[in-house]
Amino acid sequence: MINVSLSTNEKNEEQVFTLLRINSENELPLFYLAPVDNIGTEYLRLKTENNHFKIDKSNGKINEPKDSLQSKLDSLYLDWIQSEQSGIEERNHMKFTIKNFKCFIDTKISMNRLTVLTGVNGSGKSSFIQSILLLRQLVAFAKDNPKGDIPDYSILLNEQYLLALGDSSDILSNNASDNNISFAFVNDKTNEILCYAQFVADNLDPTSALPVIFEKSMINNQDCPICRREFYYLNAERLGPRIRQELKYFSYLHTGWQGEYTAQLINLNGGFHKIEESRKFPNSQNPLLLTFQISDWLDFLLPGTQIFATSNSETMASQIRFENSFTRQHPTLAANMGLGISYVLPILATGLIAEAGALFLVENPEAHL
Repeated sequence: MINVSLSTNEKNEEQVFTLLRINSENELPLFYLAPVDNIGTEYLRLKTENNHFKIDKSNGKINEPKDSLQSKLDSLYLDWIQSEQSGIEERNHMKFTIKNFKCFIDTKISMNRLTVLTGVNGSGKSSFIQSILLLRQLVAFAKDNPKGDIPDYSILLNEQYLLALGDSSDILSNNASDNNISFAFVNDKTNEILCYAQFVADNLDPTSALPVIFEKSMINNQDCPICRREFYYLNAERLGPRIRQELKYFSYLHTGWQGEYTAQLINLNGGFHKIEESRKFPNSQNPLLLTFQISDWLDFLLPGTQIFATSNSETMASQIRFENSFTRQHPTLAANMGLGISYVLPILATGLIAEAGALFLVENPEAHL
């Protein structure tokens, strides 16, 4: 975030805000200021012009002259993005298009390195994730069956990726002009279709398996994150504290769709799995090892908390224990630490090991609060 100091009254007294950028339906940016010292205060929509303000950055304060506040914020936001992306040659420029699926008639959603969806219940957040999961299901099937006949394949609306969508009558938009549901990843610069699939939803004869039209050659398009081997997803109903978790073979490292393999992942290579330098906790003096870096992040969220993971190949089980100021150097089972830490742990672990360029979906990341 960017901290913004605004002159808010005639005495030129300054109050510090955090600048938030939210895309509106017409894709023009809206800017809000959230008071840093009063999180409970509602965001302030920026409409006023000719205010004097300045931006606090890590390299010092930059004084800005009086100008149109909205246009200045536009340029400052772009400058912020460029500073956040230093060392990266190019930003991701993608849109995900959804047609005739549930509440979406013909919608394009911009996606970047970080995309956050917010909204009231029933506004389409979960439907957006479900549409990506349906497309991913098809891509994964095509990769696992390179000689298979995709036109004969039907996408499953239930079970895969913990989906529970019912039948075709439950997912076809009430305002759809035809029975075709489609999803696509599109390059925002060139309008090139990176991955596309169309499904036929017959309401006259509802079914939980939809026939599909799919361009199979797209599954190897490495410019599209959905087509990579690595794919990460955490369901809203993640597992709470458990005494043990079952061991599982990985074709690539991940924590499972509910965090069910988190303990096994953390104990990978005896806890000495190395992570990328860019994932290291800021100013950490610990080694670039998964166990140490997760403990650093946990200590930031819950001061004094450390994690220990073990695995037993004979019982095919793994276990997590935590230590804090109350355990007095006697690590305790996850079941004794409450729900929140077990919900947040898979997010931390996945964020530390995820392959660069892959897609990581977290449904209801705030569910532990």
